[in-house]
Amino acid sequence: MDGLTMLPDFITEDEASALIAAIDEQPWSGNGIRYRGRYSLTRTFHARGAHETADAAVRLPILSGLGPLPDFLSFLVDRIVERAFMDGDTPNYLVINEYELGQGIMPHTDATVFGPTIAVVSLLTPCIMNFLHPRTGHSFDLLIPRNSLTVMSRAARYDYKHSISKNHVDRTPEGDEVVRGRRVSLTFRIVKEWSGSEEGWEENGGETGERG
Repeated sequence: MDGLTMLPDFITEDEASALIAAIDEQPWSGNGIRYRGRYSLTRTFHARGAHETADAAVRLPILSGLGPLPDFLSFLVDRIVERAFMDGDTPNYLVINEYELGQGIMPHTDATVFGPTIAVVSLLTPCIMNFLHPRTGHSFDLLIPRNSLTVMSRAARYDYKHSISKNHVDRTPEGDEVVRGRRVSLTFRIVKEWSGSEEGWEENGGETGERG
């Protein structure tokens, strides 16, 4: 599909283990169930320095109050930027989500404030992500393996809703079983200029796009 890329083994098993160990040491935020942490990459990763960082915080109020990117995540940003998955831009917003067995994601399209490209690193157990075109009804399933990177832009990002079921066991389009368990996702985005109004933030019945 236009704008959809999935790269298996984007990170190694050793890198994944180190990430999970570091993430599990971070404090909870949000509602204590889904959101491990939100970080503004701009504060520590903007190559143009402190002046630009401060200016970005004014122009992008969504970034204010967010913590700096922890050092253990820097290599992921480097890898995403080096391979031009976000058209050479550096993501400035990251949310880490944790999903236990029986938790999923309702069908949604990420809010427009989060920019044209969404990049998601998936850890621990695999899952099936469904893509649904709300106007045509076209639907298909994509296997999201552990340690993979999924990139959504263009049609995949704007024209389709994506979701993950609450099933304990999924099936691939080929009929193979996918046993679910704890899953952790790291969703990288580029927040564009935003006035702070609800327009552009809430989409598709109030979905905020804080998922991945």
